[in-house]
Amino acid sequence: YSNNNSVATCTGDLSGGVQINGPVELIVESLTGNIGSASSTAVGVSLINNGASQGGGQSGDDGGFATISFDGGSFDIYSQTVGIVAGAQGGNGGSGNPAGGDGGTGGGGIELNFLSGSVLTDGDDAVGLWAYSAGGNGGIGANVGGFFHSGRQVGGAGGAGGDAGTVAINVTQGAFTQGGTASGFGGVGVILADSQGGDGVSGGEGTAYLNVGQGGAGGAGAVG
Repeated sequence: YSNNNSVATCTGDLSGGVQINGPVELIVESLTGNIGSASSTAVGVSLINNGASQGGGQSGDDGGFATISFDGGSFDIYSQTVGIVAGAQGGNGGSGNPAGGDGGTGGGGIELNFLSGSVLTDGDDAVGLWAYSAGGNGGIGANVGGFFHSGRQVGGAGGAGGDAGTVAINVTQGAFTQGGTASGFGGVGVILADSQGGDGVSGGEGTAYLNVGQGGAGGAGAVG
């Protein structure tokens, strides 16, 4: 394993799998054996770069870039869950202060490049190659006012959901075998590319005894 300028390169005996966070790019190549076994429940290869969720009405952090290049040659990945996954999710916005924070974006782009090798998955809901980008959810707007408050009271606005980033899966050559039912993915169990915007959430309540209480605006949903 080496890490140089946000590029991690993994070679040799990777039978226990590769699961890392942080670098922008992960290269897996020059293997000396298979990754995983027929009974493996762990993900074979993963690079996940999530943004942190925030509190106090702050916006969630954006997810990062994530690129995996897998060159397995004559060797296989075995898993009962996921063969290879590259992904990022934006952090959730903090609850109202008084307005809720926006969700972070799902990152600048997710790319999974499968150059050679094979992936064998044999579990219900298992998937061979999975790339995803998901925006964070907005924070809930704060409630404002109360029974003993007079004057116009307006609840804090809910935060907007974060947009998802782009997702791409590129296969040069390889073989993919899927067992199980893959029911959780609607029957799609070999290659899955998923881009989903975060949820906009409700605004807070406005309550007043002698005047008008008005709920805060709901946050906008995001683009996937």
